[in-house]
Amino acid sequence: MVEAEFNGIPSSHPDNLKGMRFAQVEETIRKYLWLRNECDVFILLSHIGYDEDVKMAAKFPEFDLIIGGHSHTQIEGGEIHNGVLITQNVNKLKKLTHTVLTVENGKVTGKSATNIDVASYPKTSVAAKALVDFFNDNAEFRRVLAQAETPFASYEELGIMMCDALKDFSGADIAYCNAGGVRFEDHPAGDFTVNDVLRLDPFGNTAVVVNVTGKQLHDMLIACKSVDDHGFPFTSGASCEVTYTDKDRSGIKDLKIFGPDGKPLNPKKTYKVIANSYAIITSDLPDDNQGEDLNISTADVLMKYLEKKQKVSYQGRKCLKENF
Repeated sequence: MVEAEFNGIPSSHPDNLKGMRFAQVEETIRKYLWLRNECDVFILLSHIGYDEDVKMAAKFPEFDLIIGGHSHTQIEGGEIHNGVLITQNVNKLKKLTHTVLTVENGKVTGKSATNIDVASYPKTSVAAKALVDFFNDNAEFRRVLAQAETPFASYEELGIMMCDALKDFSGADIAYCNAGGVRFEDHPAGDFTVNDVLRLDPFGNTAVVVNVTGKQLHDMLIACKSVDDHGFPFTSGASCEVTYTDKDRSGIKDLKIFGPDGKPLNPKKTYKVIANSYAIITSDLPDDNQGEDLNISTADVLMKYLEKKQKVSYQGRKCLKENF
């Protein structure tokens, strides 16, 4: 089971999902409930988030176990909800869950789950390590693009750099990227490599330029945030002050956008804006103004930017003020 977001599809550019159909979670579960009578152990493997897993356990006690994902909720061991064991771990393979189901006479009679800290786990698979080392032993991945003169300490600092690269490449007035498109939070001072860029921006999205008014950009940024639970978009060439309706950032009460001079953007003026193709497609533009695809990946744009700059420092850089 996977989460469906805008347009009823998972969080990906629609072009990546052509020819695929995504049914509703409950609809699909009900379709396969007959399997309960055909097996000793009935497991739901999901990617819909912890809260939704709990709801599924309440509605479908037929499951023995739900192995969850998407929200990266760290469950200590496992939790029992309505008789269903639910497990999930944080991302980036920091932890695993060792789950044991005891089956007697075709029925599950016992359930237990314990966490394993991957970094400190004493055992190593020689074959698996050799395979990982083989794929990591690539000179191009290790190629140094630039030096980070200061460490990066937040998604925002890295996001601003990604937006600066887009703006510099295109000559646009403003660049933005969805918060979920920034895939790691910090980076030490020193070498910034090809591998770093590919980990930071792994999706293969392309750079898209669009001409929009200040009012349209305002609406685009709100729409982009509405489908990205990682946070509000990051920007270059503009800064934003967003006021949320609640502490969990789920609703936006007000948004102000300011230019480099600190003055509010003119809602009627047209600006050249660049973003990655996923951010553009989620920003609710009219069908007759989908922008110009520059046919270059945003990762390649960032690599070119870093090679051009040779040295970068984004320590303390901010583009976003948040109010609650």
